[in-house]
Amino acid sequence: MRFAAVAVLLLLPQDGDVARRVLPDEVKVERVELAVDVARARRALASEPPAKVEAWRAEGRHFASPRESSAWAATVVRVDTPAGAVDVAVSILVDEDLIARVRVSGPGAAKIPQEFLRRFGGLEIDGGALLEPRSTLEAARAKAEGRDAEAAVLRALLSIRGSMCAFHPVHNAATERLRKRERKADEAEALAGLFDDMAKAATDLSFLKEENRKRLREYSVAASGQAKAIADGLRAGDFAKAEKAKEAVGDSCNACHGQFRRPLRSERARRKLGDGYFVVGYDVVAEPGADPKALQAVADGVRRGSVLLSTAK
Repeated sequence: MRFAAVAVLLLLPQDGDVARRVLPDEVKVERVELAVDVARARRALASEPPAKVEAWRAEGRHFASPRESSAWAATVVRVDTPAGAVDVAVSILVDEDLIARVRVSGPGAAKIPQEFLRRFGGLEIDGGALLEPRSTLEAARAKAEGRDAEAAVLRALLSIRGSMCAFHPVHNAATERLRKRERKADEAEALAGLFDDMAKAATDLSFLKEENRKRLREYSVAASGQAKAIADGLRAGDFAKAEKAKEAVGDSCNACHGQFRRPLRSERARRKLGDGYFVVGYDVVAEPGADPKALQAVADGVRRGSVLLSTAK
Protein backbone atom coordinates (compact mmCIF):
# COMPACT_ATOMS: atom_id res chain seq x y z
CA MET A 1 0.00 0.00 0.00
CA ARG A 2 1.62 3.28 -1.09
CA PHE A 3 0.15 6.71 -0.68
CA ALA A 4 2.95 9.23 -1.29
CA ALA A 5 2.97 11.64 1.66
CA VAL A 6 -0.78 12.01 1.99
CA ALA A 7 -2.34 11.09 5.28
CA VAL A 8 -5.98 12.10 5.50
CA LEU A 9 -8.96 11.80 3.15
CA LEU A 10 -12.46 13.08 3.86
CA LEU A 11 -15.38 12.05 1.65
CA LEU A 12 -17.87 14.56 3.04
CA PRO A 13 -17.64 18.34 3.17
CA GLN A 14 -15.63 18.56 6.38
CA ASP A 15 -12.94 20.75 7.92
CA GLY A 16 -9.64 20.02 9.63
CA ASP A 17 -11.28 19.74 13.05
CA VAL A 18 -13.09 16.57 11.96
CA ALA A 19 -9.90 15.15 10.47
CA ARG A 20 -8.06 15.61 13.75
CA ARG A 21 -10.32 13.11 15.48
CA VAL A 22 -8.46 10.28 13.75
CA LEU A 23 -5.03 11.90 13.46
CA PRO A 24 -2.12 12.15 15.88
CA ASP A 25 -2.59 14.90 18.44
CA GLU A 26 -0.99 18.31 18.00
CA VAL A 27 0.38 17.88 14.49
CA LYS A 28 0.27 20.08 11.43
CA VAL A 29 -2.47 19.07 8.98
CA GLU A 30 -2.20 19.85 5.27
CA ARG A 31 -5.20 19.82 2.96
CA VAL A 32 -4.89 18.43 -0.59
CA GLU A 33 -7.08 16.81 -3.26
CA LEU A 34 -6.42 13.27 -4.44
CA ALA A 35 -7.56 11.01 -7.25
CA VAL A 36 -8.95 7.55 -6.51
CA ASP A 37 -8.12 4.56 -8.67
CA VAL A 38 -11.79 4.05 -9.48
CA ALA A 39 -11.38 0.70 -11.24
CA ARG A 40 -9.59 -0.92 -8.29
CA ALA A 41 -11.91 0.63 -5.73
CA ARG A 42 -15.04 -0.32 -7.67
CA ARG A 43 -14.02 -3.99 -7.70
CA ALA A 44 -13.90 -4.09 -3.91
CA LEU A 45 -16.95 -1.95 -3.16
CA ALA A 46 -20.63 -2.52 -3.67
CA SER A 47 -21.20 1.13 -4.62
CA GLU A 48 -19.52 3.53 -7.02
CA PRO A 49 -16.41 5.21 -5.56
CA PRO A 50 -15.74 8.93 -6.03
CA ALA A 51 -13.17 9.99 -8.60
CA LYS A 52 -11.64 12.62 -6.32
CA VAL A 53 -11.66 13.34 -2.60
CA GLU A 54 -10.63 16.14 -0.33
CA ALA A 55 -7.58 15.14 1.64
CA TRP A 56 -5.48 16.06 4.65
CA ARG A 57 -2.06 14.78 5.57
CA ALA A 58 -0.06 14.49 8.77
CA GLU A 59 2.60 12.37 10.43
CA GLY A 60 3.04 11.02 13.96
CA ARG A 61 3.58 8.04 16.26
CA HIS A 62 1.20 5.11 16.57
CA PHE A 63 1.29 2.46 19.30
CA ALA A 64 1.19 -0.40 16.78
CA SER A 65 4.14 0.83 14.74
CA PRO A 66 7.84 0.57 15.64
CA ARG A 67 8.56 3.74 13.68
CA GLU A 68 9.25 7.09 15.30
CA SER A 69 6.87 8.74 12.83
CA SER A 70 4.39 7.33 10.30
CA ALA A 71 2.28 8.81 7.52
CA TRP A 72 -1.39 8.67 8.51
CA ALA A 73 -4.31 8.52 6.07
CA ALA A 74 -7.95 8.98 7.05
CA THR A 75 -11.38 9.39 5.58
CA VAL A 76 -14.91 10.06 6.77
CA VAL A 77 -17.75 8.00 5.31
CA ARG A 78 -21.43 8.50 6.10
CA VAL A 79 -23.50 5.36 6.65
CA ASP A 80 -27.11 4.73 7.63
CA THR A 81 -27.93 2.73 10.75
CA PRO A 82 -31.28 1.83 12.39
CA ALA A 83 -30.64 4.63 14.93
CA GLY A 84 -29.77 7.26 12.30
CA ALA A 85 -26.87 8.40 10.16
CA VAL A 86 -23.33 7.87 11.39
CA ASP A 87 -20.18 9.56 10.11
CA VAL A 88 -17.37 7.00 10.29
CA ALA A 89 -13.90 8.52 10.49
CA VAL A 90 -11.07 6.06 9.85
CA SER A 91 -7.33 6.53 9.61
CA ILE A 92 -4.60 4.16 8.48
CA LEU A 93 -0.83 4.01 8.56
CA VAL A 94 -0.29 4.10 4.85
CA ASP A 95 3.04 2.28 4.57
CA GLU A 96 2.33 -0.34 7.24
CA ASP A 97 -1.09 -1.75 6.34
CA LEU A 98 -2.53 -0.89 9.76
CA ILE A 99 -5.73 0.81 10.78
CA ALA A 100 -4.82 3.63 13.15
CA ARG A 101 -8.09 4.93 14.61
CA VAL A 102 -11.84 4.80 14.05
CA ARG A 103 -14.30 7.33 15.47
CA VAL A 104 -18.00 7.95 14.86
CA SER A 105 -20.31 10.93 15.14
CA GLY A 106 -23.87 11.78 14.17
CA PRO A 107 -27.39 10.82 15.29
CA GLY A 108 -26.73 7.06 15.40
CA ALA A 109 -23.27 7.22 16.97
CA ALA A 110 -24.46 6.73 20.55
CA LYS A 111 -25.53 3.16 19.72
CA ILE A 112 -22.04 2.14 18.59
CA PRO A 113 -19.97 0.75 21.51
CA GLN A 114 -16.58 2.38 21.98
CA GLU A 115 -15.05 -1.06 22.46
CA PHE A 116 -16.18 -1.98 18.94
CA LEU A 117 -14.36 1.07 17.56
CA ARG A 118 -11.23 0.50 19.67
CA ARG A 119 -10.79 -2.99 18.27
CA PHE A 120 -10.01 -1.51 14.85
CA GLY A 121 -6.96 0.34 16.22
CA GLY A 122 -3.79 -1.51 15.25
CA LEU A 123 -5.71 -4.01 13.11
CA GLU A 124 -3.59 -5.41 10.30
CA ILE A 125 -5.12 -4.90 6.86
CA ASP A 126 -4.62 -7.79 4.48
CA GLY A 127 -4.44 -5.89 1.19
CA GLY A 128 -5.55 -8.92 -0.82
CA ALA A 129 -8.81 -9.31 1.09
CA LEU A 130 -9.39 -5.58 1.43
CA LEU A 131 -9.41 -5.13 -2.33
CA GLU A 132 -11.47 -8.26 -3.02
CA PRO A 133 -15.24 -8.01 -3.41
CA ARG A 134 -17.12 -9.57 -0.53
CA SER A 135 -18.53 -12.05 -3.05
CA THR A 136 -15.11 -13.74 -2.86
CA LEU A 137 -15.71 -14.53 0.80
CA GLU A 138 -19.25 -15.70 0.08
CA ALA A 139 -17.95 -17.98 -2.70
CA ALA A 140 -15.45 -19.53 -0.27
CA ARG A 141 -18.21 -20.08 2.26
CA ALA A 142 -20.31 -21.79 -0.40
CA LYS A 143 -17.38 -23.98 -1.46
CA ALA A 144 -16.87 -24.96 2.17
CA GLU A 145 -20.23 -26.74 2.02
CA GLY A 146 -18.73 -29.33 -0.31
CA ARG A 147 -17.37 -32.75 0.56
CA ASP A 148 -13.89 -32.72 -0.94
CA ALA A 149 -10.61 -32.15 0.92
CA GLU A 150 -10.39 -28.47 0.03
CA ALA A 151 -13.91 -27.89 1.34
CA ALA A 152 -12.83 -29.43 4.64
CA VAL A 153 -9.85 -27.07 4.83
CA LEU A 154 -12.07 -24.07 4.08
CA ARG A 155 -14.56 -25.13 6.75
CA ALA A 156 -11.77 -25.47 9.27
CA LEU A 157 -10.23 -22.09 8.45
CA LEU A 158 -13.62 -20.36 8.54
CA SER A 159 -14.53 -22.08 11.80
CA ILE A 160 -11.28 -21.08 13.52
CA ARG A 161 -11.58 -17.49 12.27
CA GLY A 162 -15.12 -17.32 13.59
CA SER A 163 -14.07 -18.70 16.96
CA MET A 164 -11.23 -16.20 17.22
CA CYS A 165 -13.56 -13.36 16.32
CA ALA A 166 -16.00 -14.42 19.04
CA PHE A 167 -13.26 -14.95 21.62
CA HIS A 168 -12.66 -11.44 22.95
CA PRO A 169 -16.19 -10.41 23.98
CA VAL A 170 -16.82 -13.84 25.55
CA HIS A 171 -13.48 -13.84 27.36
CA ASN A 172 -14.01 -10.26 28.53
CA ALA A 173 -17.46 -11.11 29.86
CA ALA A 174 -16.12 -14.12 31.78
CA THR A 175 -13.31 -11.97 33.16
CA GLU A 176 -15.85 -9.39 34.30
CA ARG A 177 -17.80 -12.10 36.16
CA LEU A 178 -14.60 -13.01 37.95
CA ARG A 179 -13.73 -9.39 38.74
CA LYS A 180 -17.18 -8.84 40.27
CA ARG A 181 -17.05 -12.19 42.08
CA GLU A 182 -20.28 -13.32 40.41
CA ARG A 183 -21.17 -16.99 40.61
CA LYS A 184 -22.30 -17.20 36.97
CA ALA A 185 -20.47 -19.29 34.40
CA ASP A 186 -22.37 -18.96 31.11
CA GLU A 187 -19.62 -16.99 29.38
CA ALA A 188 -16.85 -19.28 30.63
CA GLU A 189 -18.75 -22.28 29.32
CA ALA A 190 -19.20 -20.52 25.98
CA LEU A 191 -15.45 -19.88 25.94
CA ALA A 192 -14.81 -23.59 26.41
CA GLY A 193 -17.14 -24.27 23.50
CA LEU A 194 -15.09 -22.02 21.22
CA PHE A 195 -11.96 -23.97 22.07
CA ASP A 196 -13.81 -27.25 21.47
CA ASP A 197 -14.74 -26.00 17.98
CA MET A 198 -11.10 -25.13 17.28
CA ALA A 199 -9.98 -28.58 18.41
CA LYS A 200 -12.40 -30.19 15.97
CA ALA A 201 -11.34 -27.90 13.12
CA ALA A 202 -7.63 -28.64 13.66
CA THR A 203 -8.10 -32.16 12.33
CA ASP A 204 -8.92 -30.89 8.82
CA LEU A 205 -6.01 -28.47 8.39
CA SER A 206 -4.26 -30.73 5.90
CA PHE A 207 -1.68 -28.09 4.95
CA LEU A 208 -0.14 -28.61 8.39
CA LYS A 209 2.01 -31.61 9.19
CA GLU A 210 0.22 -34.26 11.20
CA GLU A 211 2.32 -33.54 14.27
CA ASN A 212 1.39 -29.85 14.07
CA ARG A 213 -2.31 -30.63 13.67
CA LYS A 214 -1.99 -32.74 16.79
CA ARG A 215 -0.21 -29.93 18.63
CA LEU A 216 -2.89 -27.38 17.65
CA ARG A 217 -5.57 -29.75 18.84
CA GLU A 218 -3.72 -30.26 22.13
CA TYR A 219 -3.51 -26.52 22.72
CA SER A 220 -7.24 -26.16 22.01
CA VAL A 221 -8.24 -29.09 24.23
CA ALA A 222 -6.07 -27.75 27.06
CA ALA A 223 -7.61 -24.28 26.75
CA SER A 224 -11.09 -25.78 26.74
CA GLY A 225 -10.35 -27.63 29.96
CA GLN A 226 -8.98 -24.47 31.51
CA ALA A 227 -12.07 -22.50 30.48
CA LYS A 228 -14.25 -25.20 32.04
CA ALA A 229 -12.19 -24.81 35.22
CA ILE A 230 -13.02 -21.10 35.17
CA ALA A 231 -16.69 -22.04 34.93
CA ASP A 232 -16.40 -24.55 37.78
CA GLY A 233 -14.63 -22.03 39.98
CA LEU A 234 -17.19 -19.31 39.30
CA ARG A 235 -20.14 -21.60 40.02
CA ALA A 236 -18.58 -22.80 43.26
CA GLY A 237 -17.47 -19.37 44.37
CA ASP A 238 -13.86 -20.58 44.26
CA PHE A 239 -12.55 -17.43 42.64
CA ALA A 240 -8.90 -18.31 43.28
CA LYS A 241 -9.39 -21.46 41.17
CA ALA A 242 -11.11 -19.44 38.46
CA GLU A 243 -8.32 -16.84 38.45
CA LYS A 244 -5.63 -19.50 38.14
CA ALA A 245 -7.53 -21.15 35.28
CA LYS A 246 -7.92 -17.81 33.51
CA GLU A 247 -4.16 -17.30 33.61
CA ALA A 248 -3.69 -20.81 32.22
CA VAL A 249 -6.00 -19.97 29.30
CA GLY A 250 -3.80 -16.98 28.53
CA ASP A 251 -0.70 -19.16 28.57
CA SER A 252 -2.30 -21.68 26.19
CA CYS A 253 -3.43 -18.92 23.82
CA ASN A 254 0.03 -17.34 23.76
CA ALA A 255 1.72 -20.66 23.06
CA CYS A 256 -0.73 -21.49 20.27
CA HIS A 257 -0.47 -18.06 18.65
CA GLY A 258 3.29 -18.22 18.77
CA GLN A 259 3.33 -21.38 16.68
CA PHE A 260 0.23 -21.19 14.51
CA ARG A 261 -0.89 -17.59 14.00
CA ARG A 262 1.43 -16.95 11.05
CA PRO A 263 0.82 -20.22 9.11
CA LEU A 264 -2.95 -19.97 9.57
CA ARG A 265 -2.94 -16.33 8.50
CA SER A 266 -0.82 -17.22 5.46
CA GLU A 267 -3.18 -20.00 4.38
CA ARG A 268 -6.23 -17.80 4.82
CA ALA A 269 -4.62 -15.08 2.72
CA ARG A 270 -3.64 -17.60 0.03
CA ARG A 271 -7.28 -18.65 -0.23
CA LYS A 272 -8.41 -14.99 -0.17
CA LEU A 273 -9.86 -15.42 3.32
CA GLY A 274 -7.66 -12.80 4.96
CA ASP A 275 -8.81 -9.88 7.08
CA GLY A 276 -10.14 -6.82 5.31
CA TYR A 277 -13.65 -7.89 4.35
CA PHE A 278 -14.87 -6.33 7.61
CA VAL A 279 -17.83 -8.65 8.06
CA VAL A 280 -19.18 -8.75 11.60
CA GLY A 281 -18.61 -12.22 13.01
CA TYR A 282 -15.84 -13.03 10.53
CA ASP A 283 -13.04 -10.48 10.88
CA VAL A 284 -14.92 -7.88 12.93
CA VAL A 285 -15.99 -8.61 16.49
CA ALA A 286 -19.70 -8.38 17.33
CA GLU A 287 -20.17 -6.62 20.65
CA PRO A 288 -22.83 -8.20 22.89
CA GLY A 289 -25.98 -6.12 23.22
CA ALA A 290 -25.27 -3.92 20.20
CA ASP A 291 -27.43 -3.93 17.08
CA PRO A 292 -25.53 -6.10 14.56
CA LYS A 293 -27.00 -4.11 11.67
CA ALA A 294 -25.56 -0.90 13.11
CA LEU A 295 -22.19 -2.54 13.69
CA GLN A 296 -22.12 -3.88 10.14
CA ALA A 297 -23.00 -0.46 8.74
CA VAL A 298 -20.06 1.07 10.60
CA ALA A 299 -17.80 -1.77 9.43
CA ASP A 300 -18.97 -1.07 5.89
CA GLY A 301 -17.91 2.55 6.35
CA VAL A 302 -14.50 1.52 7.66
CA ARG A 303 -14.03 -0.78 4.69
CA ARG A 304 -15.11 1.82 2.14
CA GLY A 305 -12.76 4.37 3.61
CA SER A 306 -9.87 1.90 3.81
CA VAL A 307 -10.37 0.80 0.19
CA LEU A 308 -10.38 4.40 -1.03
CA LEU A 309 -7.28 5.22 1.00
CA SER A 310 -5.42 2.23 -0.33
CA THR A 311 -6.24 3.06 -3.96
CA ALA A 312 -5.73 6.84 -3.84
CA LYS A 313 -2.92 8.41 -5.83
